[in-house]
Amino acid sequence: MGRLTPSVGRGYTSPVRKIQLTVDGDCSFHWYAAGSQWILRRGTDGVRTARVLSSPFVIGRSPDCQLVLPNDPELLKTTSRWHCRLRESDGGWLLTDGRAADAAAGAKPSVSGTWRNGQRLAAAEGVGLGDLIKVGPWAFRVEECRQSGVDIDSVLTRIGSAQPRELSVNAAKVRGGLERFHELILKLNEAQGIEACLAALLEFSMSAIECAEVAAVLVDVPGREPKVRMAWARAGGLITDFHFSSGLVSGLPRDKAFLLAGSIADATRSQLAADISSGLLVPLSARGERLGILYMDNRSSGRAFTEADLHLATLLASLLSFQLVTERQVFLSEVEQNMSHYFGPDVVRLILEETRAGRPVAPGVRDRTATVMFIDIAGFSIFCRDKPPRLVADVLNAYFELAAECVQRSGGHLDKVLGDGVMAVFGAQPFDPPAGEESNHASHAVRAAKEMVAAWPKRVKSLWTGELPLRVGINTGRVLVGNIGFAARMEYSVIGDAVNLASRMEKLAHPNGIAVTDETWRLAGNEFLFKEGGTEEVKGFGTVRIWRL
Repeated sequence: MGRLTPSVGRGYTSPVRKIQLTVDGDCSFHWYAAGSQWILRRGTDGVRTARVLSSPFVIGRSPDCQLVLPNDPELLKTTSRWHCRLRESDGGWLLTDGRAADAAAGAKPSVSGTWRNGQRLAAAEGVGLGDLIKVGPWAFRVEECRQSGVDIDSVLTRIGSAQPRELSVNAAKVRGGLERFHELILKLNEAQGIEACLAALLEFSMSAIECAEVAAVLVDVPGREPKVRMAWARAGGLITDFHFSSGLVSGLPRDKAFLLAGSIADATRSQLAADISSGLLVPLSARGERLGILYMDNRSSGRAFTEADLHLATLLASLLSFQLVTERQVFLSEVEQNMSHYFGPDVVRLILEETRAGRPVAPGVRDRTATVMFIDIAGFSIFCRDKPPRLVADVLNAYFELAAECVQRSGGHLDKVLGDGVMAVFGAQPFDPPAGEESNHASHAVRAAKEMVAAWPKRVKSLWTGELPLRVGINTGRVLVGNIGFAARMEYSVIGDAVNLASRMEKLAHPNGIAVTDETWRLAGNEFLFKEGGTEEVKGFGTVRIWRL
């Protein structure tokens, strides 16, 4: 096997040869930009190779790994959350089994070991080109990552030797009709936002296709008839209340390139009511998927669309499709960016998949069982009295950052930040999990709390020499989850008695302690060691049994 050593060429020294992993079997890699990480999924709809972009490069089921493996229940005994890692060393790469040693957990081997070329690792080993790394059921081949180069000097020399050409918008071929599209493109370049671009395209349709009296962009909605995205009338401009002919739309086959309806003889009731005599419909498509329809009709005049109109409308449909794709990409980017603040990579990926499929995520409020966790800093008000504002802000920022890391790593999301308090929720993702993939959200919450309480003293010690213990309360129960608020301010949250009881449990927790209710203990007691903490009278809930971790 070739060892990964530094390479030298033309005066440039590479500190380490870049490598990539090629996956064996019926699975592929998917790049998750928000987390700068690779996600391994079953199926071949992704890519076969994943570049090793960082050191260490951690492989495992945990959402914070650089290569995230499938987190299926049947894989819990074969792959670990932090299974193995690659790291640069002396101009090469070392492969190590298990999670790295830290103050909270120490070094921990993986559940089934890491295998290199059929041999189980006993200690860190160097890897070479062609080596086969086996992690649970997955196998990855180590390869050199080569990048194709371009001789830019040669390209510029060839460009410079070419004969110059002068392009004029007054040329005869342009004056034959293309100058109108040149003007349209200039308008689109100057337009501010998608709405302005769609308006410019529909207004241009009215001027370019004389027969059209009404034009509209209809967007496909899964399982329903299309909805009006924007409509334009030759006489009055933007139409706020547009009703299209459902008969014409239903006559457009999804597998056909277009439908041209001219001089309608057998008109439907809606066509007769609007006095529609001719209609032209062109699908709006991208990447083999129909996005909607460019709809035009002629009213009252009795004129019919022509084949020339159809060809021009097809060209306009391409520009409209591009605008709709751009709008969708911007929207999905915003969804990904916003959701990544609250959820881990796996949940964000599922949210994006639901959104791409046209299934709204958390459109309203639903009832479900979830686990709610409250955390606060004991004695924080006293701490703030005589401390510089900058120190207070630094402590809070470190505290919130650690909370986000621990909560998201265990599959939960941050719901609220209340002064020095944090509310987190587990098992309340804005979609129903696939059948058979429901997770034990109570265990996930306890694991996140345990990690945070263990890691916090070391994190705060770098900022202040005193103690700032945490208190954590956890409860599992029925909640209402969804978008809650009013039109100008909506937030994804949970409400209900289960939330209130979790808040009460946090008040009953000891400093650097975790207090949970009977229901949370019932679901997580087999995984963690609890001791009974007696009973307390809790306002609004009567006598409540407490379990302490």
